[in-house]
Amino acid sequence: MTAVKTIDHTLLGELVRTHKSLRQRGDRELGRIGLRVGQDLVLFRLAEGALSQAQLAERLRVEPATASIMVGRLAKAGLVARRSDPSDARVTKIRLTPKGRALETPVLRVWAALEKGLAAGLSAAEVRALKSLLAKVRQNLESRRPNDAE
Repeated sequence: MTAVKTIDHTLLGELVRTHKSLRQRGDRELGRIGLRVGQDLVLFRLAEGALSQAQLAERLRVEPATASIMVGRLAKAGLVARRSDPSDARVTKIRLTPKGRALETPVLRVWAALEKGLAAGLSAAEVRALKSLLAKVRQNLESRRPNDAE
């Protein structure tokens, strides 16, 4: 059996294929409203209130450099603005612009459509079970160091 055939039959292989499909669908659907996957999450976080770039990176669970690139693209599109924090001029806060805030409802519609597509053909019990299993998989990944042995 070749390595490709071997990985095709693994949990990891299925998760990778599922992630790729979800990302492609997400990019297509979000692209219709001028966004890319990941930018929707930035808008959701900033809808809760202004954040520093470090706070945003932490809440998105990305590296600060990644957050910086995302914020730069959204700022260029006029969806977010950077402003000095009035209480501490050393800190820059990122806020949604009115144009960015206007995307909240369209993004929620995209998420609802993606969610519906993900759950198509699954019963409510299967959806609950899948969510529970995925949460356990995520916890497994987060609780282990890269070199942990079984």
